[in-house]
Amino acid sequence: MPGCTSKDAPSFSGHAKDLRDFFTQFEDLADSCGLTTAEKCRAVLHYVDSDTRELWASFPEFEMADYDDFKTRIIDEYPGAD
Repeated sequence: MPGCTSKDAPSFSGHAKDLRDFFTQFEDLADSCGLTTAEKCRAVLHYVDSDTRELWASFPEFEMADYDDFKTRIIDEYPGAD
């Protein structure tokens, strides 16, 4: 996975309208690197700002390390991301 400051790194603007594109970019990279679902949960936090990281890491779905459930929970927190 590229470092968070790499030009190839996905980044989330914090706006709901950009969330789906962020996840698409992240998942393309994560899948190409062969990350497991638990690794995806941890890795996605590297590409968001500290406030967002703190929020997302507080979700129970993060602790359960199920990426699909975690992603669904995140999207639910951003009205208009659908």
